[in-house]
Amino acid sequence: MSSTPVSTQPIGYSAFRSQVTEFDENGNPIKKKGRPVGWRKSIHSKAALAAATGQSGDGVTPSASKSSAAQRMSRGQAAPSYAPPKQRRARQPKPAVAVESKEPEVEFNVFKCEWEDCGSELHNIDTLRKHVIKIHGKKTSEDDYECAWSACFKEDEITAFDDMGSWMAHMENEHIKPITHKLGDGPRAGLSGGC
Repeated sequence: MSSTPVSTQPIGYSAFRSQVTEFDENGNPIKKKGRPVGWRKSIHSKAALAAATGQSGDGVTPSASKSSAAQRMSRGQAAPSYAPPKQRRARQPKPAVAVESKEPEVEFNVFKCEWEDCGSELHNIDTLRKHVIKIHGKKTSEDDYECAWSACFKEDEITAFDDMGSWMAHMENEHIKPITHKLGDGPRAGLSGGC
């Protein structure tokens, strides 16, 4: 009966481990997790040692058993390749689309002074009121206050008032209030300094 000689030397991982094992003060091996530093599968594994010595890791010659690569090929699986991983293709940047950023068109109500030859456009009713009093509320050469608003002004007929109070009441009731009913008060921003 021929028997395969059993090696007394450790093989594979245990052989490598015995070379790099550290021992504590009592002579016990220090156990560390993971494989030892420097261990390489292609050099120190049982399959690599068996291929180098002509035996498989279980003492059977390689001709007696198929290698794992040959078994995978027979099952239709590809042999493992140790090629570097494929490079990912970079995404092509999307072409920049020219987008015109339109600001929304905002229309504000314009409070027009309809005084003869004036044409001022103001932003709210308070500035219109202030404008009419400051610019047009002056005494004429006949020592009265005239209304030259487009609705009142006629070449042959002039609306005139003896005092400023009656002129202001006329301006408010006849000309300012209709604008307020039509356009509202307007935005509440400070009064303009020019009028």
